Amino acid sequence: MGELRDEMERRMHLRGFAKRTQKAYLRWIRELVRFSGVVAAELKQEHVDRYVAYLSGVRRLSASSVNQACCAIRFFFREVLKREPSGMVMVRSQRAPVRVPVTLSESEMKRLLEATPKVRDRAMMELAYGGGLRLREVVRLRPSDIDSGRMIIRIDQGKGRKDRNVMLPKGLLETLREHWRTETRSKRPWLFPGRTPGHYIHPTVAERAFTTAKLKAGIEKDVSFHSLRHTFATHLLETGVSVRHIQALMGHRSLKTTERYLHVGGDYLRETKSPLDQLKRMEPKRKEKPTRK
Repeated sequence: MGELRDEMERRMHLRGFAKRTQKAYLRWIRELVRFSGVVAAELKQEHVDRYVAYLSGVRRLSASSVNQACCAIRFFFREVLKREPSGMVMVRSQRAPVRVPVTLSESEMKRLLEATPKVRDRAMMELAYGGGLRLREVVRLRPSDIDSGRMIIRIDQGKGRKDRNVMLPKGLLETLREHWRTETRSKRPWLFPGRTPGHYIHPTVAERAFTTAKLKAGIEKDVSFHSLRHTFATHLLETGVSVRHIQALMGHRSLKTTERYLHVGGDYLRETKSPLDQLKRMEPKRKEKPTRK
């Protein structure tokens, strides 16, 4: 792509895109150019249509992945090729399925943590469940982010480049202190240092630890490390914490994102009676036939 690539990088930097987003957008445009067999400046509507159909029909990517590719293409045509409004291609996003998060019960959470013997791995899981942290927020924590005086955890530049504070449970603080005492690698500047000096631990380490503990605990649900964050929100909702408070703790921009946990937990599921129960009560009791002696 040459100069167009440089211009796209410059435009994304000016817009304040996260590094992961920049890499993803460049990857989608490289794939589009390679798939179409033309130089980037000559891309047209038919090239985009065939590529998007290929992503969803042949590669069967999820709607969210296809939509990210569409966003990258829109950005490239609008900001780099300057084809707007008359020369802009039409890129239609796909409707993503609305899914209810799969969460763990309190007993399953207890079994999961008991099946995690390594203190470091248990500390990462407790952070996700005890504070609702995302995986990348967990691995990028610094010791200075743990405020034991105020009993809060500071999330520095989380998703959406937003800072937020969450609670620091006493039990989690004890686990973190135990981890800090037993950690033998060069600790600075990360709470969970990686093998390479000066780098934090890779997220796949936490994911593998979760999978191992899940199997050992006999949990058959389709859950991942990120499910700990969903479980955090669901358990708070079930104990009466307001959706607004949960929104702030989770760092959600929209309240609608937080409201999906109403479909997982909440008193309304237990308090609302099914019409089948009423129907069963209305059925006359069957008379038992006398047994012949």
